Amino acid sequence: MALPLTPVTAVLRVGIDGLALAAVDRNLAIRARREAPSPPLEGAPYPALDHHHVWRWLGAALQDFAESFRVEAIVPTAFGGTAALVDDEGLVLPMIHPAALPPAALRAAFAAEAPAAADVGMETPAEATSLALQLYWQKRLFPDAFARTRWILPHAAYWGHRLTDGGLASEASSLADGGQLIEIKSHRPSTLARREGFQLRLPALREPHRRLGRLAPALAERTDLAASTPVLVGASDRAAAHGLLLAASLDDAALLLARDGLLLVPGGVAPGPGRRTILSLDRRPLAAVDAGAAADAALRTLVDLKHRGPVVIAGAWPEAPALAASLDPHNVAVFTLDDADLWAQGAAFLALLERRPPVPRLPLVRVAAARAPDAGPD
Repeated sequence: MALPLTPVTAVLRVGIDGLALAAVDRNLAIRARREAPSPPLEGAPYPALDHHHVWRWLGAALQDFAESFRVEAIVPTAFGGTAALVDDEGLVLPMIHPAALPPAALRAAFAAEAPAAADVGMETPAEATSLALQLYWQKRLFPDAFARTRWILPHAAYWGHRLTDGGLASEASSLADGGQLIEIKSHRPSTLARREGFQLRLPALREPHRRLGRLAPALAERTDLAASTPVLVGASDRAAAHGLLLAASLDDAALLLARDGLLLVPGGVAPGPGRRTILSLDRRPLAAVDAGAAADAALRTLVDLKHRGPVVIAGAWPEAPALAASLDPHNVAVFTLDDADLWAQGAAFLALLERRPPVPRLPLVRVAAARAPDAGPD
Protein backbone atom coordinates (compact mmCIF):
# COMPACT_ATOMS: atom_id res chain seq x y z
CA MET A 1 0.00 0.00 0.00
CA ALA A 2 1.43 3.35 -1.08
CA LEU A 3 2.11 5.91 1.63
CA PRO A 4 0.13 9.17 1.44
CA LEU A 5 1.96 11.98 -0.32
CA THR A 6 3.25 14.89 1.75
CA PRO A 7 1.07 17.99 1.31
CA VAL A 8 3.01 21.01 0.03
CA THR A 9 2.55 24.44 -1.44
CA ALA A 10 4.29 24.94 -4.78
CA VAL A 11 5.87 28.41 -4.93
CA LEU A 12 7.01 29.79 -8.26
CA ARG A 13 9.71 32.42 -8.55
CA VAL A 14 10.35 34.08 -11.90
CA GLY A 15 13.59 35.96 -11.31
CA ILE A 16 15.41 38.43 -13.51
CA ASP A 17 17.71 35.73 -14.88
CA GLY A 18 16.49 32.48 -13.33
CA LEU A 19 13.47 30.36 -12.41
CA ALA A 20 12.71 28.36 -9.30
CA LEU A 21 9.86 26.20 -8.04
CA ALA A 22 9.89 25.15 -4.39
CA ALA A 23 7.78 22.55 -2.59
CA VAL A 24 7.15 23.87 0.94
CA ASP A 25 5.42 21.72 3.56
CA ARG A 26 3.02 22.89 6.29
CA ASN A 27 5.95 23.48 8.65
CA LEU A 28 7.50 25.78 6.04
CA ALA A 29 10.33 23.35 5.34
CA ILE A 30 11.65 23.20 1.78
CA ARG A 31 11.05 19.63 0.59
CA ALA A 32 12.21 20.02 -3.02
CA ARG A 33 13.37 22.69 -5.40
CA ARG A 34 13.76 22.93 -9.17
CA GLU A 35 15.76 25.67 -10.89
CA ALA A 36 16.54 26.77 -14.42
CA PRO A 37 18.13 29.78 -16.14
CA SER A 38 15.88 32.31 -17.84
CA PRO A 39 17.82 34.12 -20.58
CA PRO A 40 16.21 37.09 -22.38
CA LEU A 41 14.12 36.36 -25.45
CA GLU A 42 15.98 36.74 -28.72
CA GLY A 43 14.39 38.52 -31.68
CA ALA A 44 11.93 40.63 -29.70
CA PRO A 45 11.63 44.40 -30.32
CA TYR A 46 13.51 44.88 -27.04
CA PRO A 47 15.16 42.55 -24.48
CA ALA A 48 12.20 40.56 -23.16
CA LEU A 49 11.23 37.75 -20.86
CA ASP A 50 10.90 34.43 -22.70
CA HIS A 51 7.43 33.54 -21.47
CA HIS A 52 7.28 30.40 -23.66
CA HIS A 53 10.38 29.05 -21.91
CA VAL A 54 8.96 29.85 -18.47
CA TRP A 55 5.66 28.15 -19.25
CA ARG A 56 7.23 24.98 -20.64
CA TRP A 57 9.60 24.69 -17.71
CA LEU A 58 6.87 25.40 -15.15
CA GLY A 59 4.60 22.69 -16.55
CA ALA A 60 7.37 20.10 -16.39
CA ALA A 61 8.38 21.15 -12.85
CA LEU A 62 4.79 20.96 -11.60
CA GLN A 63 4.39 17.51 -13.15
CA ASP A 64 7.58 16.45 -11.38
CA PHE A 65 6.19 17.67 -8.04
CA ALA A 66 2.89 15.88 -8.64
CA GLU A 67 4.73 12.56 -8.63
CA SER A 68 6.21 13.12 -5.16
CA PHE A 69 3.83 15.46 -3.31
CA ARG A 70 0.21 16.41 -2.90
CA VAL A 71 0.21 20.01 -4.08
CA GLU A 72 -2.35 21.88 -1.98
CA ALA A 73 -1.86 25.32 -3.53
CA ILE A 74 0.31 27.24 -5.98
CA VAL A 75 1.66 30.73 -5.22
CA PRO A 76 3.33 32.79 -7.97
CA THR A 77 6.06 35.28 -7.11
CA ALA A 78 8.20 37.29 -9.51
CA PHE A 79 10.43 40.34 -9.79
CA GLY A 80 8.29 43.43 -10.10
CA GLY A 81 10.09 45.18 -12.93
CA THR A 82 7.83 44.12 -15.79
CA ALA A 83 4.16 43.63 -16.60
CA ALA A 84 2.08 41.77 -19.16
CA LEU A 85 -0.14 43.48 -21.72
CA VAL A 86 -2.85 40.98 -22.59
CA ASP A 87 -6.04 40.72 -24.57
CA ASP A 88 -8.45 37.79 -24.87
CA GLU A 89 -5.86 35.86 -26.90
CA GLY A 90 -2.86 36.37 -24.61
CA LEU A 91 0.15 38.69 -24.70
CA VAL A 92 -0.04 41.54 -27.18
CA LEU A 93 3.65 42.44 -26.67
CA PRO A 94 6.55 40.58 -25.05
CA MET A 95 7.19 41.44 -21.39
CA ILE A 96 10.11 43.85 -21.18
CA HIS A 97 13.23 42.63 -19.39
CA PRO A 98 14.20 45.07 -16.60
CA ALA A 99 17.65 45.51 -18.14
CA ALA A 100 16.13 46.93 -21.32
CA LEU A 101 16.49 50.68 -21.86
CA PRO A 102 14.17 52.76 -24.05
CA PRO A 103 15.62 55.40 -26.39
CA ALA A 104 17.16 58.43 -24.70
CA ALA A 105 14.60 60.84 -26.17
CA LEU A 106 11.77 58.78 -24.76
CA ARG A 107 13.44 58.60 -21.34
CA ALA A 108 13.74 62.39 -21.38
CA ALA A 109 10.07 62.81 -22.32
CA PHE A 110 9.05 60.46 -19.52
CA ALA A 111 11.19 62.30 -16.96
CA ALA A 112 9.30 65.50 -17.74
CA GLU A 113 5.99 63.78 -16.94
CA ALA A 114 7.06 61.40 -14.18
CA PRO A 115 5.14 61.35 -10.89
CA ALA A 116 6.66 63.03 -7.83
CA ALA A 117 9.33 60.85 -6.24
CA ALA A 118 7.84 61.35 -2.77
CA ASP A 119 4.50 59.95 -3.98
CA VAL A 120 5.79 56.80 -5.68
CA GLY A 121 8.84 56.15 -3.50
CA MET A 122 11.52 56.46 -6.16
CA GLU A 123 13.29 58.98 -8.33
CA THR A 124 13.09 58.65 -12.09
CA PRO A 125 16.03 56.40 -13.03
CA ALA A 126 18.63 57.99 -15.28
CA GLU A 127 20.16 54.77 -16.64
CA ALA A 128 17.58 52.18 -15.70
CA THR A 129 13.87 51.65 -16.10
CA SER A 130 10.69 51.37 -14.07
CA LEU A 131 7.36 49.69 -14.69
CA ALA A 132 5.70 53.02 -15.47
CA LEU A 133 8.50 53.88 -17.92
CA GLN A 134 8.14 50.49 -19.61
CA LEU A 135 4.42 51.01 -20.17
CA TYR A 136 5.07 54.56 -21.39
CA TRP A 137 7.62 53.12 -23.85
CA GLN A 138 5.25 50.45 -25.14
CA LYS A 139 2.38 52.89 -25.56
CA ARG A 140 4.51 55.41 -27.48
CA LEU A 141 6.44 53.03 -29.76
CA PHE A 142 3.81 50.32 -30.24
CA PRO A 143 0.51 52.23 -30.20
CA ASP A 144 -1.51 49.67 -32.21
CA ALA A 145 -0.53 46.79 -29.94
CA PHE A 146 -1.09 48.89 -26.85
CA ALA A 147 -4.55 49.88 -28.09
CA ARG A 148 -5.46 46.17 -28.24
CA THR A 149 -4.50 45.70 -24.59
CA ARG A 150 -7.43 44.80 -22.38
CA TRP A 151 -5.49 44.22 -19.14
CA ILE A 152 -2.16 45.29 -17.68
CA LEU A 153 -1.12 42.53 -15.30
CA PRO A 154 1.67 42.83 -12.73
CA HIS A 155 4.33 40.19 -13.27
CA ALA A 156 3.36 37.65 -10.59
CA ALA A 157 -0.33 38.17 -11.38
CA TYR A 158 0.35 37.30 -15.03
CA TRP A 159 1.56 33.84 -14.07
CA GLY A 160 -1.50 33.44 -11.87
CA HIS A 161 -3.58 34.45 -14.90
CA ARG A 162 -1.92 31.71 -16.96
CA LEU A 163 -2.16 29.10 -14.20
CA THR A 164 -5.89 29.70 -13.77
CA ASP A 165 -6.70 30.27 -17.44
CA GLY A 166 -7.95 33.79 -16.92
CA GLY A 167 -7.87 34.92 -13.27
CA LEU A 168 -7.38 38.68 -12.93
CA ALA A 169 -5.84 40.73 -10.14
CA SER A 170 -3.46 43.55 -9.36
CA GLU A 171 -1.33 43.35 -6.23
CA ALA A 172 0.25 46.27 -4.42
CA SER A 173 3.72 44.87 -3.66
CA SER A 174 4.24 43.92 -7.32
CA LEU A 175 3.16 47.34 -8.59
CA ALA A 176 5.32 49.17 -6.04
CA ASP A 177 8.31 46.93 -6.74
CA GLY A 178 7.93 47.71 -10.45
CA GLY A 179 8.16 51.40 -9.78
CA GLN A 180 6.29 54.68 -10.37
CA LEU A 181 2.94 53.09 -11.16
CA ILE A 182 1.37 53.20 -7.68
CA GLU A 183 1.43 55.74 -4.86
CA ILE A 184 3.01 54.37 -1.71
CA LYS A 185 0.65 55.93 0.83
CA SER A 186 -2.70 55.70 -0.96
CA HIS A 187 -2.03 52.55 -3.03
CA ARG A 188 -3.85 54.16 -5.92
CA PRO A 189 -2.39 54.51 -9.44
CA SER A 190 0.16 57.29 -9.78
CA THR A 191 -0.60 60.60 -11.47
CA LEU A 192 1.16 59.40 -14.63
CA ALA A 193 -0.77 56.11 -14.60
CA ARG A 194 -4.03 58.03 -14.37
CA ARG A 195 -3.02 60.53 -17.03
CA GLU A 196 -1.93 57.79 -19.44
CA GLY A 197 -5.02 55.70 -18.76
CA PHE A 198 -3.02 52.76 -17.41
CA GLN A 199 -5.34 52.51 -14.41
CA LEU A 200 -8.27 51.68 -16.73
CA ARG A 201 -6.51 48.45 -17.69
CA LEU A 202 -5.32 47.44 -14.21
CA PRO A 203 -7.52 44.83 -12.50
CA ALA A 204 -8.72 45.59 -8.99
CA LEU A 205 -6.16 45.33 -6.19
CA ARG A 206 -6.38 42.07 -4.26
CA GLU A 207 -4.44 40.81 -1.26
CA PRO A 208 -1.66 38.33 -2.05
CA HIS A 209 -3.15 35.50 0.03
CA ARG A 210 -6.52 35.58 -1.74
CA ARG A 211 -7.51 32.78 -4.06
CA LEU A 212 -7.22 33.88 -7.69
CA GLY A 213 -8.88 30.74 -9.03
CA ARG A 214 -8.49 27.05 -9.64
CA LEU A 215 -5.83 25.45 -11.77
CA ALA A 216 -6.61 25.63 -15.48
CA PRO A 217 -8.15 22.30 -16.63
CA ALA A 218 -5.64 21.82 -19.45
CA LEU A 219 -2.72 22.40 -17.07
CA ALA A 220 -4.21 20.06 -14.48
CA GLU A 221 -4.41 17.32 -17.09
CA ARG A 222 -0.90 18.02 -18.34
CA THR A 223 0.69 17.97 -14.87
CA ASP A 224 -1.50 15.34 -13.13
CA LEU A 225 -2.39 17.88 -10.44
CA ALA A 226 -5.91 18.08 -9.05
CA ALA A 227 -8.18 20.36 -11.03
CA SER A 228 -9.34 21.85 -7.73
CA THR A 229 -5.83 23.07 -6.81
CA PRO A 230 -6.13 26.72 -5.77
CA VAL A 231 -3.83 29.38 -7.19
CA LEU A 232 -3.24 32.44 -5.02
CA VAL A 233 -2.78 36.03 -6.19
CA GLY A 234 0.89 36.00 -5.14
CA ALA A 235 3.31 38.90 -4.79
CA SER A 236 6.73 40.25 -5.65
CA ASP A 237 9.50 37.88 -4.60
CA ARG A 238 11.11 40.51 -2.35
CA ALA A 239 7.86 41.18 -0.52
CA ALA A 240 7.36 37.42 -0.12
CA ALA A 241 10.81 37.10 1.47
CA HIS A 242 10.05 39.89 3.92
CA GLY A 243 6.64 38.33 4.57
CA LEU A 244 8.17 35.50 6.57
CA LEU A 245 9.45 38.06 9.09
CA LEU A 246 5.93 39.46 9.38
CA ALA A 247 4.58 35.95 9.95
CA ALA A 248 7.17 35.43 12.70
CA SER A 249 6.10 38.67 14.45
CA LEU A 250 9.39 40.36 13.52
CA ASP A 251 7.66 43.44 12.16
CA ASP A 252 10.46 45.71 13.37
CA ALA A 253 13.28 43.68 11.79
CA ALA A 254 15.31 44.82 8.82
CA LEU A 255 16.04 42.12 6.25
CA LEU A 256 19.24 41.89 4.24
CA LEU A 257 18.95 39.55 1.26
CA ALA A 258 22.52 38.34 0.87
CA ARG A 259 21.95 36.99 -2.63
CA ASP A 260 21.67 40.48 -4.12
CA GLY A 261 22.82 42.70 -1.24
CA LEU A 262 19.40 44.30 -0.88
CA LEU A 263 18.47 45.75 2.51
CA LEU A 264 14.77 46.11 3.42
CA VAL A 265 14.05 48.39 6.39
CA PRO A 266 10.56 48.94 7.86
CA GLY A 267 9.13 52.45 7.69
CA GLY A 268 8.81 55.06 4.99
CA VAL A 269 11.83 56.94 3.74
CA ALA A 270 12.46 59.77 1.32
CA PRO A 271 13.68 58.36 -2.00
CA GLY A 272 17.17 59.15 -3.21
CA PRO A 273 20.12 57.67 -5.10
CA GLY A 274 20.25 53.93 -4.42
CA ARG A 275 17.23 54.17 -2.12
CA ARG A 276 13.53 53.73 -2.78
CA THR A 277 10.34 52.65 -1.03
CA ILE A 278 8.42 49.49 -1.84
CA LEU A 279 5.48 47.78 -0.12
CA SER A 280 5.35 44.72 2.12
CA LEU A 281 2.74 41.99 1.78
CA ASP A 282 0.45 43.92 4.11
CA ARG A 283 1.09 47.15 2.17
CA ARG A 284 3.36 48.78 4.73
CA PRO A 285 6.31 50.79 3.35
CA LEU A 286 9.79 49.30 3.25
CA ALA A 287 12.96 51.21 2.45
CA ALA A 288 14.84 49.21 -0.17
CA VAL A 289 18.54 50.02 -0.34
CA ASP A 290 21.29 48.41 -2.39
CA ALA A 291 23.88 47.65 0.28
CA GLY A 292 25.94 45.44 -2.02
CA ALA A 293 28.57 43.44 -0.14
CA ALA A 294 29.77 46.29 2.07
CA ALA A 295 28.95 46.46 5.77
CA ASP A 296 29.50 50.21 5.87
CA ALA A 297 26.79 50.80 3.24
CA ALA A 298 24.28 48.83 5.30
CA LEU A 299 25.42 50.57 8.47
CA ARG A 300 24.98 54.05 6.99
CA THR A 301 21.45 53.20 5.94
CA LEU A 302 20.42 51.71 9.29
CA VAL A 303 21.90 54.60 11.28
CA ASP A 304 20.45 57.18 8.89
CA LEU A 305 16.99 55.66 9.23
CA LYS A 306 17.40 55.35 13.03
CA HIS A 307 16.60 51.65 12.84
CA ARG A 308 16.36 50.11 16.31
CA GLY A 309 14.96 46.66 15.58
CA PRO A 310 17.04 43.57 14.83
CA VAL A 311 18.70 42.91 11.49
CA VAL A 312 18.18 39.52 9.86
CA ILE A 313 20.60 38.42 7.12
CA ALA A 314 19.18 35.76 4.81
CA GLY A 315 21.95 33.65 3.31
CA ALA A 316 25.72 33.80 3.58
CA TRP A 317 27.08 37.35 3.85
CA PRO A 318 30.80 37.64 4.75
CA GLU A 319 30.35 41.14 6.16
CA ALA A 320 27.89 40.01 8.86
CA PRO A 321 30.42 40.10 11.76
CA ALA A 322 31.63 43.56 10.76
CA LEU A 323 28.05 44.85 10.60
CA ALA A 324 27.31 43.31 14.00
CA ALA A 325 30.36 45.05 15.50
CA SER A 326 29.31 48.41 14.05
CA LEU A 327 25.73 48.08 15.28
CA ASP A 328 26.66 46.80 18.74
CA PRO A 329 27.09 50.33 20.18
CA HIS A 330 23.59 51.13 18.89
CA ASN A 331 22.12 48.08 20.70
CA VAL A 332 21.00 46.57 17.39
CA ALA A 333 21.36 42.80 17.20
CA VAL A 334 22.27 41.01 13.96
CA PHE A 335 21.08 37.48 13.15
CA THR A 336 21.54 35.12 10.24
CA LEU A 337 19.33 32.49 8.66
CA ASP A 338 21.09 29.53 7.06
CA ASP A 339 18.21 29.06 4.64
CA ALA A 340 18.04 31.80 2.03
CA ASP A 341 14.71 30.61 0.57
CA LEU A 342 12.60 33.14 2.43
CA TRP A 343 10.73 34.01 -0.76
CA ALA A 344 9.38 30.45 -0.91
CA GLN A 345 8.62 30.15 2.79
CA GLY A 346 7.00 33.59 3.00
CA ALA A 347 4.83 32.88 -0.03
CA ALA A 348 3.89 29.42 1.26
CA PHE A 349 2.78 30.96 4.55
CA LEU A 350 0.16 32.88 2.56
CA ALA A 351 -1.42 29.56 1.58
CA LEU A 352 -1.65 28.51 5.23
CA LEU A 353 -3.43 31.60 6.56
CA GLU A 354 -6.88 30.04 6.35
CA ARG A 355 -5.62 27.18 8.53
CA ARG A 356 -4.62 29.61 11.30
CA PRO A 357 -1.05 28.37 11.34
CA PRO A 358 1.16 28.86 14.38
CA VAL A 359 3.68 31.69 14.33
CA PRO A 360 6.79 30.27 12.62
CA ARG A 361 9.90 30.07 14.78
CA LEU A 362 12.82 31.07 12.62
CA PRO A 363 16.21 29.40 13.26
CA LEU A 364 17.97 32.70 13.88
CA VAL A 365 21.65 32.62 14.84
CA ARG A 366 23.08 35.64 16.65
CA VAL A 367 26.13 37.05 14.89
CA ALA A 368 29.11 37.68 17.15
CA ALA A 369 30.58 41.12 16.62
CA ALA A 370 33.99 41.03 14.94
CA ARG A 371 36.59 42.73 17.10
CA ALA A 372 39.87 44.21 15.96
CA PRO A 373 42.75 41.88 16.97
CA ASP A 374 44.91 42.94 19.92
CA ALA A 375 48.20 44.50 18.97
CA GLY A 376 50.04 42.15 21.38
CA PRO A 377 53.11 42.93 23.43
CA ASP A 378 55.68 45.32 22.03
